[in-house]
Amino acid sequence: EYDGFQLSPGITIGCVHVEKLTPELFWEQYVSQRKPVLIKGHLRDKSWKATSLWTDEHLISKAGAADLLVEHRRGVGDKFGSGRKVG
Repeated sequence: EYDGFQLSPGITIGCVHVEKLTPELFWEQYVSQRKPVLIKGHLRDKSWKATSLWTDEHLISKAGAADLLVEHRRGVGDKFGSGRKVG
């Protein structure tokens, strides 16, 4: 069972602007390393209404068949943060 991220003493959380963040960079530097990051900025698309539009049903209807990068766990006792990609 994942116990949550515990920040070690003396460690700071990185910061990246949304315009410089790609899915690959986000996976490689943060997700696979199980490393928190503050993402600054916002999408500049004026029609973006994520806070009201992004329900589970909406995302499934728009991207339900999309490929995702996920991290593989070998079993219930395996912790996240090992960097093992699936697919």
